[in-house]
Amino acid sequence: MTKRSWHDWLFLGALFCFPLLSVAAEPLPWERLSPTEQALLAPARERWNTLPAERQQKLRDGAVHWSQMKPDEQNAATAHWRDWQRLDPARQARLRERLARFKSLPPAEQQRLKHAFREFRQLPRAERRALREEWRTRRRARRHARE
Repeated sequence: MTKRSWHDWLFLGALFCFPLLSVAAEPLPWERLSPTEQALLAPARERWNTLPAERQQKLRDGAVHWSQMKPDEQNAATAHWRDWQRLDPARQARLRERLARFKSLPPAEQQRLKHAFREFRQLPRAERRALREEWRTRRRARRHARE
C-alpha cells in the first residue's frame, strides 16, 4: 500500500464532503467560504470539477448510500476497503476480471452462484478447505488435459 500525502487525504475527504454538500437541500456556495477555506479546498474542487459527470454522479450516489448505512455497516465497508487496498495490483486485476465475468452471466446463473456461495460459507472450515483442494485438483487436471 502506498503512503498517502496530506493532499491525498484532503482530496479523499473532499470527495466525500462535496457530494454530501451537493445532495443537501441547499449546497454551501463557494463564495460563502472564507479565502483560507477556499485556498485549502481549491485543489480538491479542481479535481472534482475535472471528473466526468458519470463519475461525479457515482460518487454522489455512494455518498448518499454511505450516509444511509448504519455505523456497523460503515465499519464493515471500511474494513473491506482496507483489505482491498492491501491486495497487490495483480490480485486486484484478477478479482476485477472475475467480477466482470460474473456480471456478464444471466441473472438466473448469478442467483444460483450466490446461493451456492452462501451455502459454501456455512460449511465448517475443514470442509471448505477440502472442497477448495478438490476444485484445485480438478482445475489442474483440466489444464493438463488441454496441454
